Amino acid sequence: MIRKSVTAFILGLVGSLFSLWWGFISGIGGGLVDGILASSGAAFTEATLINLLGWLAFLGAIVGFVGAANCLKKARRGGILLTVATVMCSPIQLYFFIKIIGYTTAMFTTIFIIFLLPVVLLVVATVLAYCAKLVDAPADPMMQQTYTQSQPVQYTQPQPQANSLENELTNLKGMLDKGLLTEEEYNEAKKNAIAKHTK
Repeated sequence: MIRKSVTAFILGLVGSLFSLWWGFISGIGGGLVDGILASSGAAFTEATLINLLGWLAFLGAIVGFVGAANCLKKARRGGILLTVATVMCSPIQLYFFIKIIGYTTAMFTTIFIIFLLPVVLLVVATVLAYCAKLVDAPADPMMQQTYTQSQPVQYTQPQPQANSLENELTNLKGMLDKGLLTEEEYNEAKKNAIAKHTK
């Protein structure tokens, strides 16, 4: 039996994809962020922090992809990896959310979708992965073979084959020849056997 959650896979995949984008913008594209912060008079330490959090989110997104993929076969392991991904990806997104909300609250829904939705998706995917139910039939053919081999073998009693008239008469003749039946018993049994097979 395996635990799997397709919903956790989809949500984890989408959340990781968004987080990968944020990590790329903040970490790898850090020079761009440095330029924007420098023009706004922000301290160098803040730019460095954003770059570090961006790289953390980028790596967390990769962990999230692996965790999402695990949700299709081993949801508990996927849940653990998605938890790690959520912890790694959340700081940069929360940072930007708090920064933007500090300037304006007019577009709260849009700001929430842009900055916090990836975190929410990862959290929901993590919860669904931990709550995944057991599934009987593994999807992987190799796992199916292992699953089948691990099942107890059920033995059934062979059904006795119906004796043909010829076999029964041969047995009766053998019993007569060995003296196990008298001539009268043999004739009676022979008559019964013929009657039974002609019904």
